[in-house]
Amino acid sequence: MISAGQLDKQIIIQSRTLTTGSDGARSLAWANDATVWVQFMSAASREFTAAQQVNSDVTHVLKMRYRSGVTASHRLKFGTRILNIVGPPINVEERGEEMMITATEEV
Repeated sequence: MISAGQLDKQIIIQSRTLTTGSDGARSLAWANDATVWVQFMSAASREFTAAQQVNSDVTHVLKMRYRSGVTASHRLKFGTRILNIVGPPINVEERGEEMMITATEEV
């Protein structure tokens, strides 16, 4: 179980929504679903190394308390930075207590 002290960064989980403008044009927008505390894993961590072997584009690994419904179709907002989730979030040890998310940062 992650201790509260390890969750030291706040992120916003966002989901895609389609909006229709007054002219009828549809566009993609992002809606805030939840604000949660996370732990950014260090580049030397075993989980980060394993994640890089699966996908070399991974730039961040985050751990957070388990939250159902978070998928690769969501994105994470950390201040002004945008992180796209790579693959499905991992339910650590299948306990439903914490999850690990691998992400790439938009440039």
